Amino acid sequence: PENGTKSLEETVGNALPVSFDAPEIQQISGMGAWGYPAGPPYDGLLMHQCVDRPGRLSIAPGTPTMYRIGCTMTGGSSGGGWFVAGPDGKSMLVSNTSIGPVTSGWLAGPRLGEDARRTFATMSDKFAGQ
Repeated sequence: PENGTKSLEETVGNALPVSFDAPEIQQISGMGAWGYPAGPPYDGLLMHQCVDRPGRLSIAPGTPTMYRIGCTMTGGSSGGGWFVAGPDGKSMLVSNTSIGPVTSGWLAGPRLGEDARRTFATMSDKFAGQ
């Protein structure tokens, strides 16, 4: 925050927990993706969501398998969070929108694992409290 203003978390409350050990695709009955699509017919001004039972998407041999859900969001929704209900019934972040076709129809995002956990910890250690 600049000029003594509050961070988003300080303004609206605690952030949702991030799961770096989310369930495998077969164990998830429903997953939601949120974003601000800007490609037609959207304009990027409103948050939208898609909820679906996830499938798998593999881009190429040797690359991690991603979660994939049916969704009509378009370009601009990339980076938006994907959430599932945790063991306690509360939402937890498990992925983010990474790719989807230009014409919409589906979105895909990575399963957050050990590499994501290390990056999160490094950035949190460096910038927490600023």
